[in-house]
Amino acid sequence: MSIKTAPDRETLEKIASQIPTPFHLYSEARLRARVRAFLRAFSWNEGFREYYAVKACPTPGVIRILQEEGCGVDCASECELMLAEAMGFSGDKIMFSSNETPRGEFAYARRLGAIINLDDYTLIPSLAAEGPVPERVCLRFNPGGEFRLGNAVMGAPGEAKFGMTREQLTLSVRALQKMGVKQFALHAFLASNTVDSSYYPTMARLLMTPARELREETGLKAEEWRKLVALRTTPGFCNETIHMYMARGLSQGERDLDDDEFLNVEWMPIERVTNMILEGRIEDSKTIAAVLMAKEILNQQA
Repeated sequence: MSIKTAPDRETLEKIASQIPTPFHLYSEARLRARVRAFLRAFSWNEGFREYYAVKACPTPGVIRILQEEGCGVDCASECELMLAEAMGFSGDKIMFSSNETPRGEFAYARRLGAIINLDDYTLIPSLAAEGPVPERVCLRFNPGGEFRLGNAVMGAPGEAKFGMTREQLTLSVRALQKMGVKQFALHAFLASNTVDSSYYPTMARLLMTPARELREETGLKAEEWRKLVALRTTPGFCNETIHMYMARGLSQGERDLDDDEFLNVEWMPIERVTNMILEGRIEDSKTIAAVLMAKEILNQQA
């Protein structure tokens, strides 16, 4: 039954006379309209697919509608994998995102051909114990600290149970490469129950901007990224936040500057840069904060 608007009392009573109560009533028309609008918004990205979190509403009728509209499913347990299989999902139309995962569930997900989304570095042995590791693996990243939209704190990834640190991501990639993984994807879970439309663009920038800017401006690629600090540049004036990172394991590639952009890259030991800060020759606040934090981290690791 398709309902374009919320039903009136008479309609509800008519339905209740035919179907035992209590029941959940969904509008198929609204559901289809919203998922189509969502997919249109990402139509510029060839091959984009939305993965519906089965645990949000594991109702076969709802999942069937989303399946017909081209969505995949995101499963977090053996039960959800069973539901996905029963409904005809397989291969890369299933994402398996789970923490504290038993080996048997990894085996089940791999038998279905699902994309494995690893939540924890320590899960790699369990994944490898079930045979050759898939050539494509997704890793869940936890940037730590607080996740802000404007002046509001939307979540505290540093306190969350989901995801790997930057260092654990690096360890995971290196370990999985040795096992034959050729393609990696990133996933992040930063906040719950947010309806702010800026959530996803903010998360995307947090994940992708540092790597993109490093490649474009210097031609360098990094094996390891570590977030240093998030700076509120002018809290009395605006809500601008700058995220500072330390990149390590650098290799040289091609730069990709804009036509009117000119940048000179000069290599300096961190001790020299620190002295320039102490002598007052470097006055840029974000550079000072990043360099001094990076130096302290390197000293602690020495």
